[in-house]
Amino acid sequence: MTAITADRRDGITAGLALLPVAMRAMRGRLLDVAEGLGSGQWAGPSRCSAWTAHQVVRHVRDGCRIHVGALGRTPFWLFDKPFDNRVTPDEWLTPSDGESPAETVDALRRFSAEEAAALDARVATPENEIVGGPYGPVPWTILSTHVFWDAWLHERDLTQVTGGGGPSTPAEEALAATYSLFICSMAAILMGLEPYERTIGLVGQDRAYVATVRPGHVELRAARTVDGTDLRGALAEIVDSLAGRGPVPTDVLHGDPALVAPLAHIRDRLLPRPG
Repeated sequence: MTAITADRRDGITAGLALLPVAMRAMRGRLLDVAEGLGSGQWAGPSRCSAWTAHQVVRHVRDGCRIHVGALGRTPFWLFDKPFDNRVTPDEWLTPSDGESPAETVDALRRFSAEEAAALDARVATPENEIVGGPYGPVPWTILSTHVFWDAWLHERDLTQVTGGGGPSTPAEEALAATYSLFICSMAAILMGLEPYERTIGLVGQDRAYVATVRPGHVELRAARTVDGTDLRGALAEIVDSLAGRGPVPTDVLHGDPALVAPLAHIRDRLLPRPG
């Protein structure tokens, strides 16, 4: 696996070719999961306690639509006001209230195909264009990785309750972990925390990774072992926890709890989730 580097100024540099591969795999699996939901499951719960399965899929569809606009340099925004993670995701759902599951899946399939073509084109001729992101201006590659990470988490919000789906590919795991640690590292800058550097070992489904994290910068590479890293744990559990799902970070990042602190602020301060 190619190493991945995420930087707040330069965006995704090393490993950018993994992004369209991971996005296709995730979108295809999510569509399979959605198409397999029964009528009762669509209206039933997801891991996001405030959202039904249908609301989760509608949210992911809306994110995909916005991403298509950003990739094509024709920005689309559901509302003309700044993004606030505490309220905006719920407000985005209002226009599609009453939409049928079939309509949602059809739209997600259409936007996913447009996204794949647009993402291939952008990755083929990369440039460090700055675009509007949920938390301010970012390189376009960071926005695209944010969209991937958000949908990857929401797919787990569905499958952890409804079942279905399948294992993530190594490219998906690596990108989800890289972005999760990157957005945590940005909290150190936004909160004026002291500079730090951590090595974090992440154990995936069939391979391990080691990430080096400092404020606004993450480098991740495949590794034979996570021994000797400052912190370590199961990849999916760490990504979930840092985004507000399941146990707190000190329960899933094993090592000195004091070393976890700079990474844990994002859970409660920047990413309060419906569930």
